[in-house]
Amino acid sequence: ADFVDPEKLNHPEKTRLIVTAVNVKTGLLSRFDNSKMELTFDHIIASGSFPVTFPMTQIGEDFFWDGGVFMNMPVGEAVNALEQIEADNPDVEREVIAIELHRMQADLPATLPEAAERFYNLIFSGKFALDRKLYDRYGAFVDLIGEIDRTIPADSPIRNHRGYKMMTRHRKIDRAMVIGEEGRGATGSGGDFSRNALNRRIEDGYSDAMAFFKKNRL
Repeated sequence: ADFVDPEKLNHPEKTRLIVTAVNVKTGLLSRFDNSKMELTFDHIIASGSFPVTFPMTQIGEDFFWDGGVFMNMPVGEAVNALEQIEADNPDVEREVIAIELHRMQADLPATLPEAAERFYNLIFSGKFALDRKLYDRYGAFVDLIGEIDRTIPADSPIRNHRGYKMMTRHRKIDRAMVIGEEGRGATGSGGDFSRNALNRRIEDGYSDAMAFFKKNRL
């Protein structure tokens, strides 16, 4: 209760909240969305139950680990939620801000512990930068569909095509930003959850955010 406000946890009309966790038995990613279900502290804890540092979290008959085991930067969940916001309003601008927790770039490891840490960072990095080209193509695709929709006649039979209806439901994400993509990221061992390590990560995150805002003049 010191870190999660239970009064705000289930008010999707004010704040849409989606957290993810991996079902340990099935290996599938579960999405806990406060617009579709009532979230509890267990859902929040499950989304951060990082193995093997923390135990699995039980919800009902299922057991969960941190969703990062499956996908550490679930940008798709954010995009899907943004597309639903005033979908018929062409003036709405949609923006994604992602936080990169693990460094994509680092010095060459010289010891076995450094190699293990580097491996850990690469496995759990969000890799959003690697999807940048695909993301840009998605934006161009949405623009093209909009042009087609404005061009074809209102009574065109293609408007009743299932595939066409699916395509026209997509909305463009106007801006996508990654804080920490070029910064130092969270330094130190990813499995270290001591108070000093947590404070250091807070400082790293603040430093990366300030560098990002300065570079982009925000």
